[in-house]
Amino acid sequence: MKILDRIEDLIESLLEGVFRKNNPSPIQPVEIGKKLLKVMEGHKRVSIAKTYVPNKYQIYLHPDQLQEFVSLQHTLAQELRGVLQQKAEKENLSFIGSLWIDFTADPGLDLGSIKIDAAFVEQSETATGEFVSSVPNFQDFNHTQVFSPSDRAQQSALLIIKDQDQEFSYTLTDGRHSIGRSHKCDLAIKDQNVSRIHAWLESFEGQWKLTDNDSTNGTYINNQRIQDQTLKNGDRIRVGTTTIIFRDGE
Repeated sequence: MKILDRIEDLIESLLEGVFRKNNPSPIQPVEIGKKLLKVMEGHKRVSIAKTYVPNKYQIYLHPDQLQEFVSLQHTLAQELRGVLQQKAEKENLSFIGSLWIDFTADPGLDLGSIKIDAAFVEQSETATGEFVSSVPNFQDFNHTQVFSPSDRAQQSALLIIKDQDQEFSYTLTDGRHSIGRSHKCDLAIKDQNVSRIHAWLESFEGQWKLTDNDSTNGTYINNQRIQDQTLKNGDRIRVGTTTIIFRDGE
């Protein structure tokens, strides 16, 4: 980040803090989204062939205001990941691994303040060792839920992709996975009948949920068009002319 940008951010933060202290009000999800986009933009790293942005974001809120999002925790995390993914797609930015968004309570923050840390975490780092759940349990702000490798193994699942040219498998790790024609998708499919970001597959409470991303040709499970649906072992997913078989990790 440039020095002038840092000074601008510092002044903005100070002014925002003064305003919030005098006019405390609930934080709106759009405020978090705007700040998240600004943080992503400010941490771009340009290489020879690509421009990278962080894929790990830690959002800190005052405990009282984090509590306000209890009923929105899953939906908000999903929406924010979608916002970052679409921004990256539009501006040709690349993530080096799966996109993670974590919420944490920080008693040291003023009411209404939002603090976001960003980091680059390669796929291998989130696939092994311990990682923090991207959809936290807001009921206990002093406890961060951590999954061990054995826990993840029980939750792992597999996709078997069958297209016109080949058959291959894709192992699912906890989190959110994009499916589409774009080479930036987690599961990139070379099928002209598939939208650039066709659908999302996300783990939640030990199950996997498939959500259509307003695709042109729709997403199907067992020949039934769906908007969103929880997957069962053996379900046949169809995007474009490509068939994907879901196998759970049990």
